[in-house]
Amino acid sequence: MATVSDEKREAIRPMLAETYDDGLDPTGWWISEKLDGMRALWTGRRLLTRNGNPIEAPFWFTIDLPDEPLDGELWVGRGGFQRTLSIVRGRAERGRWSDVRFMVFDAPARPGGFEQRLGWAMAWFRANPSSHAQCVLQKRCRGRAHLEAELERITSRGGEGLVLRRAGSAYEPRRAECMLKVKRFDDAEAVVVGYESGRGRNAERVGALRVRLAGGVEFRLGTGLSEREREAPPQIGVSVVFRHCGVTDSGVPRHATYVGCA
Repeated sequence: MATVSDEKREAIRPMLAETYDDGLDPTGWWISEKLDGMRALWTGRRLLTRNGNPIEAPFWFTIDLPDEPLDGELWVGRGGFQRTLSIVRGRAERGRWSDVRFMVFDAPARPGGFEQRLGWAMAWFRANPSSHAQCVLQKRCRGRAHLEAELERITSRGGEGLVLRRAGSAYEPRRAECMLKVKRFDDAEAVVVGYESGRGRNAERVGALRVRLAGGVEFRLGTGLSEREREAPPQIGVSVVFRHCGVTDSGVPRHATYVGCA
Protein backbone atom coordinates (compact mmCIF):
# COMPACT_ATOMS: atom_id res chain seq x y z
CA MET A 1 0.00 0.00 0.00
CA ALA A 2 1.33 3.43 -0.93
CA THR A 3 2.22 5.64 1.99
CA VAL A 4 1.80 9.38 2.41
CA SER A 5 4.94 11.48 2.79
CA ASP A 6 5.36 13.63 5.89
CA GLU A 7 5.40 16.71 3.65
CA LYS A 8 2.03 15.81 2.14
CA ARG A 9 0.59 15.02 5.56
CA GLU A 10 1.37 18.47 6.90
CA ALA A 11 0.11 20.13 3.69
CA ILE A 12 -3.42 18.70 3.98
CA ARG A 13 -6.05 21.37 4.51
CA PRO A 14 -9.75 20.95 5.31
CA MET A 15 -12.54 21.01 2.77
CA LEU A 16 -15.12 23.62 3.83
CA ALA A 17 -18.83 23.50 3.10
CA GLU A 18 -20.88 25.91 1.06
CA THR A 19 -24.48 26.65 2.07
CA TYR A 20 -27.28 24.52 0.64
CA ASP A 21 -29.56 26.23 -1.87
CA ASP A 22 -33.19 25.12 -1.80
CA GLY A 23 -33.14 25.06 -5.60
CA LEU A 24 -30.73 22.11 -5.63
CA ASP A 25 -32.15 18.59 -5.93
CA PRO A 26 -30.29 16.62 -3.20
CA THR A 27 -31.35 13.19 -4.51
CA GLY A 28 -28.39 10.82 -4.49
CA TRP A 29 -26.22 13.00 -2.25
CA TRP A 30 -24.97 11.65 1.09
CA ILE A 31 -26.53 13.03 4.28
CA SER A 32 -24.83 13.18 7.67
CA GLU A 33 -25.38 15.16 10.84
CA LYS A 34 -23.48 18.45 11.11
CA LEU A 35 -21.68 18.07 14.41
CA ASP A 36 -21.25 21.12 16.64
CA GLY A 37 -17.72 20.29 17.71
CA MET A 38 -14.19 21.35 16.83
CA ARG A 39 -12.88 20.56 13.35
CA ALA A 40 -9.70 18.50 13.44
CA LEU A 41 -7.32 17.00 10.89
CA TRP A 42 -5.30 13.90 11.73
CA THR A 43 -2.13 13.96 9.61
CA GLY A 44 -1.22 10.38 10.43
CA ARG A 45 1.17 11.75 13.04
CA ARG A 46 -0.66 14.48 14.95
CA LEU A 47 -3.95 16.36 15.29
CA LEU A 48 -4.27 19.86 13.84
CA THR A 49 -6.98 22.52 13.95
CA ARG A 50 -8.59 23.64 10.70
CA ASN A 51 -6.03 26.48 10.66
CA GLY A 52 -3.09 24.09 10.99
CA ASN A 53 -2.34 24.65 14.69
CA PRO A 54 -1.35 21.58 16.75
CA ILE A 55 -3.89 20.08 19.15
CA GLU A 56 -2.34 18.70 22.31
CA ALA A 57 -4.31 15.46 22.56
CA PRO A 58 -3.27 12.74 25.03
CA PHE A 59 -1.05 10.02 23.63
CA TRP A 60 -3.69 7.35 24.33
CA PHE A 61 -6.21 9.31 22.25
CA THR A 62 -4.13 9.20 19.07
CA ILE A 63 -2.09 6.01 19.42
CA ASP A 64 -4.71 3.81 17.76
CA LEU A 65 -5.48 6.15 14.85
CA PRO A 66 -4.26 5.04 11.40
CA ASP A 67 -1.00 6.05 9.75
CA GLU A 68 -3.10 7.95 7.19
CA PRO A 69 -4.69 11.44 7.22
CA LEU A 70 -8.29 11.77 8.44
CA ASP A 71 -10.69 14.69 8.47
CA GLY A 72 -13.27 14.92 11.23
CA GLU A 73 -14.68 16.64 14.28
CA LEU A 74 -13.76 16.47 17.96
CA TRP A 75 -17.16 16.17 19.62
CA VAL A 76 -18.66 15.56 23.06
CA GLY A 77 -22.31 15.46 21.98
CA ARG A 78 -25.08 17.75 20.77
CA GLY A 79 -24.96 21.19 22.29
CA GLY A 80 -21.43 20.58 23.56
CA PHE A 81 -19.49 23.02 21.39
CA GLN A 82 -18.19 25.17 24.22
CA ARG A 83 -17.37 22.16 26.39
CA THR A 84 -15.43 20.57 23.53
CA LEU A 85 -13.34 23.72 23.19
CA SER A 86 -12.74 23.84 26.94
CA ILE A 87 -11.50 20.25 27.02
CA VAL A 88 -9.36 20.51 23.90
CA ARG A 89 -7.84 23.81 25.00
CA GLY A 90 -7.28 22.57 28.53
CA ARG A 91 -9.69 24.94 30.27
CA ALA A 92 -12.43 22.56 31.38
CA GLU A 93 -12.98 22.21 35.11
CA ARG A 94 -14.54 18.76 34.92
CA GLY A 95 -14.21 18.01 31.21
CA ARG A 96 -11.96 15.16 30.21
CA TRP A 97 -10.52 13.93 26.94
CA SER A 98 -12.22 10.61 27.71
CA ASP A 99 -15.52 12.39 26.93
CA VAL A 100 -14.31 13.45 23.47
CA ARG A 101 -14.84 11.44 20.31
CA PHE A 102 -13.07 11.91 16.99
CA MET A 103 -15.87 11.68 14.44
CA VAL A 104 -14.33 10.93 11.05
CA PHE A 105 -16.01 11.92 7.78
CA ASP A 106 -13.22 11.72 5.22
CA ALA A 107 -9.75 10.37 4.44
CA PRO A 108 -8.21 13.21 2.38
CA ALA A 109 -5.14 11.39 1.07
CA ARG A 110 -6.93 8.26 -0.15
CA PRO A 111 -7.70 7.86 -3.86
CA GLY A 112 -11.17 7.79 -5.38
CA GLY A 113 -14.41 9.57 -4.71
CA PHE A 114 -16.09 10.24 -1.38
CA GLU A 115 -17.46 6.71 -1.04
CA GLN A 116 -14.07 5.11 -1.64
CA ARG A 117 -12.23 7.39 0.78
CA LEU A 118 -14.76 7.03 3.58
CA GLY A 119 -15.09 3.32 2.81
CA TRP A 120 -11.40 2.90 3.48
CA ALA A 121 -11.74 4.66 6.86
CA MET A 122 -14.76 2.55 7.80
CA ALA A 123 -12.91 -0.66 6.95
CA TRP A 124 -9.90 0.49 8.96
CA PHE A 125 -11.98 1.13 12.08
CA ARG A 126 -13.81 -2.18 11.69
CA ALA A 127 -10.43 -3.91 11.74
CA ASN A 128 -9.07 -1.61 14.46
CA PRO A 129 -11.97 -0.71 16.80
CA SER A 130 -11.55 2.41 18.90
CA SER A 131 -13.49 3.56 21.96
CA HIS A 132 -13.07 7.21 21.01
CA ALA A 133 -12.92 7.36 17.19
CA GLN A 134 -15.50 6.34 14.62
CA CYS A 135 -16.88 7.25 11.20
CA VAL A 136 -19.90 9.52 10.89
CA LEU A 137 -23.06 7.76 9.70
CA GLN A 138 -24.01 8.57 6.10
CA LYS A 139 -27.38 8.09 4.39
CA ARG A 140 -28.31 8.35 0.73
CA CYS A 141 -30.74 11.23 0.20
CA ARG A 142 -33.98 10.17 -1.50
CA GLY A 143 -35.04 13.73 -2.32
CA ARG A 144 -36.09 17.06 -0.83
CA ALA A 145 -38.76 15.55 1.43
CA HIS A 146 -36.22 13.09 2.85
CA LEU A 147 -33.72 15.92 3.43
CA GLU A 148 -36.33 18.02 5.23
CA ALA A 149 -37.40 15.06 7.37
CA GLU A 150 -33.79 14.36 8.37
CA LEU A 151 -33.21 18.02 9.19
CA GLU A 152 -36.30 18.07 11.38
CA ARG A 153 -35.27 14.82 13.09
CA ILE A 154 -31.77 16.07 13.90
CA THR A 155 -32.69 19.62 14.97
CA SER A 156 -35.59 18.38 17.14
CA ARG A 157 -33.03 16.35 19.07
CA GLY A 158 -30.72 19.29 19.63
CA GLY A 159 -28.53 18.83 16.57
CA GLU A 160 -27.12 21.71 14.56
CA GLY A 161 -28.11 20.59 11.07
CA LEU A 162 -26.94 18.40 8.21
CA VAL A 163 -24.09 18.09 5.74
CA LEU A 164 -24.62 16.99 2.14
CA ARG A 165 -21.80 15.43 0.14
CA ARG A 166 -22.05 14.79 -3.57
CA ALA A 167 -21.60 11.14 -4.52
CA GLY A 168 -18.24 10.42 -6.12
CA SER A 169 -16.82 13.86 -5.28
CA ALA A 170 -13.12 14.54 -4.86
CA TYR A 171 -11.57 16.00 -1.72
CA GLU A 172 -11.05 19.72 -2.36
CA PRO A 173 -8.98 21.58 0.27
CA ARG A 174 -11.08 24.73 -0.05
CA ARG A 175 -14.69 25.84 0.25
CA ALA A 176 -16.31 23.41 -2.16
CA GLU A 177 -19.72 23.07 -3.79
CA CYS A 178 -19.60 19.29 -3.43
CA MET A 179 -20.07 19.67 0.35
CA LEU A 180 -23.04 21.69 1.58
CA LYS A 181 -24.26 22.61 5.07
CA VAL A 182 -28.00 22.47 5.65
CA LYS A 183 -29.22 24.39 8.70
CA ARG A 184 -32.19 26.37 9.86
CA PHE A 185 -29.73 28.92 11.20
CA ASP A 186 -26.36 30.16 9.94
CA ASP A 187 -23.14 30.43 11.94
CA ALA A 188 -20.85 33.45 11.75
CA GLU A 189 -18.02 35.09 13.65
CA ALA A 190 -17.61 38.59 15.04
CA VAL A 191 -15.01 40.38 17.15
CA VAL A 192 -15.84 41.72 20.61
CA VAL A 193 -15.38 45.50 20.66
CA GLY A 194 -17.16 46.41 23.89
CA TYR A 195 -19.82 45.62 26.48
CA GLU A 196 -23.28 46.83 27.40
CA SER A 197 -24.47 46.88 31.01
CA GLY A 198 -27.19 44.50 32.06
CA ARG A 199 -30.53 45.27 33.65
CA GLY A 200 -32.63 43.62 36.29
CA ARG A 201 -30.92 40.51 37.63
CA ASN A 202 -28.00 41.23 35.31
CA ALA A 203 -27.54 44.78 36.59
CA GLU A 204 -24.12 43.97 38.05
CA ARG A 205 -23.03 41.95 35.02
CA VAL A 206 -22.63 42.25 31.26
CA GLY A 207 -25.97 42.47 29.52
CA ALA A 208 -24.61 42.05 26.01
CA LEU A 209 -21.41 42.01 24.01
CA ARG A 210 -20.82 44.72 21.47
CA VAL A 211 -19.41 42.92 18.42
CA ARG A 212 -18.22 43.83 14.94
CA LEU A 213 -18.46 41.81 11.74
CA ALA A 214 -15.60 41.63 9.23
CA GLY A 215 -17.45 44.13 7.02
CA GLY A 216 -17.65 46.67 9.83
CA VAL A 217 -21.26 46.22 10.95
CA GLU A 218 -21.64 46.40 14.74
CA PHE A 219 -24.48 45.00 16.85
CA ARG A 220 -25.26 43.78 20.36
CA LEU A 221 -25.07 40.09 21.17
CA GLY A 222 -26.65 39.11 24.47
CA THR A 223 -28.89 36.09 23.88
CA GLY A 224 -27.09 32.87 24.71
CA LEU A 225 -24.63 34.25 27.25
CA SER A 226 -24.46 32.14 30.40
CA GLU A 227 -24.37 33.67 33.87
CA ARG A 228 -20.68 32.80 34.08
CA GLU A 229 -19.98 34.47 30.74
CA ARG A 230 -21.86 37.58 31.83
CA GLU A 231 -19.60 37.79 34.88
CA ALA A 232 -16.42 37.02 32.92
CA PRO A 233 -17.18 37.83 29.27
CA PRO A 234 -14.84 37.20 26.31
CA GLN A 235 -12.14 39.84 26.19
CA ILE A 236 -12.20 42.72 23.73
CA GLY A 237 -10.51 41.62 20.51
CA VAL A 238 -11.58 37.99 20.84
CA SER A 239 -13.56 36.38 18.01
CA VAL A 240 -16.86 34.77 19.01
CA VAL A 241 -19.25 32.47 17.15
CA PHE A 242 -22.96 33.24 16.93
CA ARG A 243 -25.98 31.80 15.15
CA HIS A 244 -28.50 33.85 13.23
CA CYS A 245 -31.35 33.65 10.76
CA GLY A 246 -30.37 35.88 7.84
CA VAL A 247 -29.60 39.60 8.02
CA THR A 248 -31.53 42.86 7.85
CA ASP A 249 -31.22 45.33 4.97
CA SER A 250 -28.52 47.11 6.97
CA GLY A 251 -26.53 43.88 7.38
CA VAL A 252 -27.34 43.21 11.04
CA PRO A 253 -27.84 39.49 11.80
CA ARG A 254 -31.41 38.53 12.70
CA HIS A 255 -32.09 36.61 15.93
CA ALA A 256 -28.40 36.38 16.78
CA THR A 257 -27.53 33.93 19.55
CA TYR A 258 -24.11 33.63 21.19
CA VAL A 259 -22.48 30.18 20.85
CA GLY A 260 -18.95 30.60 22.21
CA CYS A 261 -15.42 31.78 21.51
CA ALA A 262 -14.14 30.94 18.03
